[in-house]
Amino acid sequence: MRQASKRPKDTGLRVPQGAARFLNLRLEEFVAPSVTGGGERRFQAFLLRILLVCALGAALCFPLLLVVGSSAPVSAFPLILAAVALASAAWLSIAGGADVVLWLWGAIVSIALTTVSLQAAGISELVLCALVLIPLEAAVAGRMRLAGGLAAVSLACGLLLALTAAGAPGITAGDVALGLLAVFYGLRLAGRMRETTGAGAADMDRDAAWDERQVRRRAAEDFRTLTFEIAHTGRIAYTSSRAADEIAGSDGDCVGRLFGELCHVADRLAVMQAIDAARTNEEPAAFEARLKVADGSFGSFRLTVRHLRPLDDGGDRDVCVVAEPLSAAVFGESCTAEDLEAAREASAAKSRFLATVSHELRTPLNAIIGFSDVLDQEYFGGFESTKQKEYVGLIRQSGSHLLSIVNTLLDVSKIEAGRYELDPETFDVSTLMVEIGGLMREEARRKGLRVDVRPAAGLELVADRQACHQILLNLVANAVKFTETGAVTLESRVRDGFCELLVSDTGIGIAEADLGRLGMPFVQLSSGLSRRYHGTGLGLSLVKGLAELHGGAMTVESQPGIGTLVTIRLPVDGPAAAPATSDDTPENIVALRDARSKTNPQAQDRETRRSA
Repeated sequence: MRQASKRPKDTGLRVPQGAARFLNLRLEEFVAPSVTGGGERRFQAFLLRILLVCALGAALCFPLLLVVGSSAPVSAFPLILAAVALASAAWLSIAGGADVVLWLWGAIVSIALTTVSLQAAGISELVLCALVLIPLEAAVAGRMRLAGGLAAVSLACGLLLALTAAGAPGITAGDVALGLLAVFYGLRLAGRMRETTGAGAADMDRDAAWDERQVRRRAAEDFRTLTFEIAHTGRIAYTSSRAADEIAGSDGDCVGRLFGELCHVADRLAVMQAIDAARTNEEPAAFEARLKVADGSFGSFRLTVRHLRPLDDGGDRDVCVVAEPLSAAVFGESCTAEDLEAAREASAAKSRFLATVSHELRTPLNAIIGFSDVLDQEYFGGFESTKQKEYVGLIRQSGSHLLSIVNTLLDVSKIEAGRYELDPETFDVSTLMVEIGGLMREEARRKGLRVDVRPAAGLELVADRQACHQILLNLVANAVKFTETGAVTLESRVRDGFCELLVSDTGIGIAEADLGRLGMPFVQLSSGLSRRYHGTGLGLSLVKGLAELHGGAMTVESQPGIGTLVTIRLPVDGPAAAPATSDDTPENIVALRDARSKTNPQAQDRETRRSA
């Protein structure tokens, strides 16, 4: 079980009680499986601790007795006692017979006291009181069978003392004090019995509530359900092993986190309201919501919420949440017509916004780049200062960078809309790789990096050369950007009818939990105002889309601090078929179709892609 079975208690002194609670928690794992009651399991864990401490203490007495020169029988007695304690602990852990172990040790104590009294050549009042109190303690604890067994042992020891006594002792001051002590202890036992009688029902309710939770948790593990227990503070008190693995499993355990953090922002308020209502409602409530899964995305689930019996009188009720995964189709059917219409309008608005902004940006960007290029070439006269020429170069460089971002955004949008058309041709892969290496070598040299190009000899590929150029340029540029020392390697090889293009680096690497997010548009693993590496998060999305358009795939292997290896697999003989176009394209992607040109997008597509 992923979450240990532990009952909340008041802490008090944190260090000693925390250590004792940890020891009890560990020893509870050694309690016999046949013992199911929560109170009995805790008692047997306590009994195991006592037996182990006794065994350790007895074993430590053996060398001390040897040092003081005790006889062999006396020195061997602690070892015998330690062996009996360990055997009792083993029997208790296997069979769960606490009464047998308690009877054995009660008999040992009774016989030891009787032996001491006989050696003293008289009947000790203390021994007689102990013989009476041992079975009485068992009776007060409610273990009547154990009390009967101990009473039989005490009776036998008492008869033995009576038969061997030389005569009745006289009444002394010690006898009076001992009698008063016996009366006081009897009154204390009577008070405990009244407390036990009055609090018995409450204890039974607490034990029943705890046992019910244990049964529910074992069922969650056996049936592999997604189960959460939510405390009155809204924080997760328990998760089943499957829930810990599948729901936000990247950071391991969810215990202690707010349950609302796992919910989608749009569903968070409704989920927390349902959980609060379940604390007072007797009937369980069921609804649908989105929860964050292990890869960082949100999955659709049907949540069933019901309250749990409180562990303490007057305490707040905890809530049990059972999540059942839903398919996208089922979740879509459950959405209202208004939600679907709002989603369609939002998607269409996004497409229109991207198309409009991209088109409006391209026209002034082309003018900025063109006129800055004219100024940089000094067609109409030289500059009065070298700073002017430097600033013009920066304007041209920044404009070209922004234009490349716009073109990349349009390419990603066209791929998602199914409007990107490939132009397959046969070309030499090694020539393309050498070209990419030459483009990036100067930037790598400024960072002190080495760019190694290792093409396969005579490898020809049927594919869109410009698309492959974009793929390799994006990958090598990313590798150079995220590498501080070492080298960037570009390789190619043929395997099983596929051309594999491999780009590896010795950079910062990527955590395993973040690998699933790569390839999503606008996703950057380092985000926020303090991020170290800048970019739009579109590069890998474009690479992945272009590879899949060719009938290939992109795989990423990485380890933080070691580096990253990106593999692109493209069919050597070219894509099976070019993506088909249709006039019945949904409205939400029509606006992106002619985003790069008002006149003839198909004729100008190749030229605009070259500019990217």
